[in-house]
Amino acid sequence: MRLFHNKKQIALSTAPGGYSQEDPEKIIFDMGARLRAEANHWKTFCFILALVAGGAVYTRNPPPSVVKAYGVNSDVNGHPVVTQLAAYKPDDQAIRTSLKEAVERWWTIEPVLTDDIQTSRMAKSINGVKAMMVGNARNQFGDWIKGDAPFQAVTLNPKLVREVRVTNVALLEDSTGVVEFTTSTTQSPTTTRCARSPSALA
Repeated sequence: MRLFHNKKQIALSTAPGGYSQEDPEKIIFDMGARLRAEANHWKTFCFILALVAGGAVYTRNPPPSVVKAYGVNSDVNGHPVVTQLAAYKPDDQAIRTSLKEAVERWWTIEPVLTDDIQTSRMAKSINGVKAMMVGNARNQFGDWIKGDAPFQAVTLNPKLVREVRVTNVALLEDSTGVVEFTTSTTQSPTTTRCARSPSALA
């Protein structure tokens, strides 16, 4: 019986089974360090895979939605024919006509024929022009309403009429239109006042 045990001798002793002919140091590596190294490799691989998957999900953008209009007509035999419609782009003449009509509705004052002034044709015309405006133009239009006060004027004088005559509409290169027009205001059957006003619309 030995009084002192040599750990090195125990570790390097002959191993049973399939390891009996192997190098003891290789056996120790296979039973310990190799298993831990493989486990670490799998953890690293899984971590990298999770990063790649997360990045793919995070950076994936859905395709932008596209709205397309289609028209359905019939041919000479009555069969339906589907065609894709192109976006409407008004020409210069259509833009001039729209600006002319907007100025006429904007400045016209006429007698109110309804019980409520908010349901009158004049109110619908002015509100329709306001609905065409966006951004700071709506605020400027509100300031004009307060300054010109067309509703208060026709309320104080139900016979008040202001007619608009557009003389010129010019389109500029910076998407701005200049409208020249004159207004004639009738406060009574014998009183008429005319004014000439240029207006710029974007």
